[in-house]
Amino acid sequence: MIPISRRSLGADAVAELARLQSSVDAANDPADRAARAWRSFSGTKTKRDVATGLRAMCSGIARCMYCEDSAGTDIEHFRPKSGFPATAFVWNNHLFACSHCNSNEKRDRFPADATGRALLIDPTTMDPFDHLTLSVGSGLYVGRDEIGRTSIDVFGLNREICAKGRLRAWSTLCKLIERYPVETDAERLDTLAILRDFPFQGVRRWLAVIVESGDRAGVVPPTVKDTVGEYTELIAEFVVRKAG
Repeated sequence: MIPISRRSLGADAVAELARLQSSVDAANDPADRAARAWRSFSGTKTKRDVATGLRAMCSGIARCMYCEDSAGTDIEHFRPKSGFPATAFVWNNHLFACSHCNSNEKRDRFPADATGRALLIDPTTMDPFDHLTLSVGSGLYVGRDEIGRTSIDVFGLNREICAKGRLRAWSTLCKLIERYPVETDAERLDTLAILRDFPFQGVRRWLAVIVESGDRAGVVPPTVKDTVGEYTELIAEFVVRKAG
């Protein structure tokens, strides 16, 4: 997972979402009204606008905001509309997920602590790596805290196919970076495009985190660390802190 910057919707879509949410809020049974309104929402221009906006926010080539493996296909309610009808048509509650994560992993789950605080990572408001670390030796995420551990469970982040994908992504990422210094300018542009479209952008983000923190554990190959230090464009969009 990586931090996702939320975009703005067009005025028409904003107005239609507000109208639909008002109808839910005014209903005697908001949850039922939200479910029926969402079914009717299918195929509308506003739903297409919402999906288009979310797709543009995704990492890589429209990857799922949770697993980053499969293509994002479903408008996902971070707070499920069944339990939180007051946010059924609220743009800030919408994410883009693959059908597996949406229907087989998260579903309507939304764990919270005793104070009501969500115990899940919303990548549009949180940096996932404040709550997760990544083992580049196994491809598995490790929770830093309860939010991280719960997110791993609810989103199914450590299912076998994802862990294997992250391992492959780390290996490929290192190889692409190691050959970067000897490439021509045209080849470097192609490599940067490949890196931007890479699935599992969380692996690339984690590389930036490790390098910025000084890599005290020595998990990054020295040639990769040296190349990233010299050619900062390789991880530029993920650099969030200045070293030291």
